[in-house]
Amino acid sequence: MAEKDINKVLGLEARFDCELINTQGGSTRHLLIDVEARAKEGHRTERRPLNLALVIDVSTSMRGSRLANAKKAAVQLIESLSEKDYLSVVSFGRDVQVHFSGLEMNRSNRELAARIVSGLDHRMYTNLSSGWLEGAACVAATMDSVKDLHSHVILLSDGYANVGILDSNELTEHARQLRLREVYTSTVGIGNDYCSTLLRQLA
Repeated sequence: MAEKDINKVLGLEARFDCELINTQGGSTRHLLIDVEARAKEGHRTERRPLNLALVIDVSTSMRGSRLANAKKAAVQLIESLSEKDYLSVVSFGRDVQVHFSGLEMNRSNRELAARIVSGLDHRMYTNLSSGWLEGAACVAATMDSVKDLHSHVILLSDGYANVGILDSNELTEHARQLRLREVYTSTVGIGNDYCSTLLRQLA
């Protein structure tokens, strides 16, 4: 495919997290690349409504900038949803809290969801498996009542679980069973030292 044809199909934007670097060395910069798939002329189709569960780690290890960044990312996602989409929000520390499940994302509900997420505070311990599975249960419940949805669990966490299911084989099997039901998981690692091993097992 020629470069001019690629540009018609994909939109690419790259930017660094900071414009300046430390001339003495020892600094780390992050490059963010946004890739947007564009429909070809004459082939634009309306996307399927989304059925999402945002599962947010509010454990002690997420306190401070990590939780702030997770909440910021979640709010940005909420603001991008349309009135045809459905959203559940779950947070977890030691316990799991379902803030709402299968809510239609009209304007007032988007504002409500953003306020709830922005108000999250940290709690003790990290019951990641229970939070993730509760988010999947919310998505599955919406699938039972509304058809033809694209269903997805989005987990925002540093990946350091210390209670709940910790066995990697068991977590991988849960993820496989969910995919068979067309419930998919994406994980967003929060912080520079997040545990990629556990998060990869769920995605």
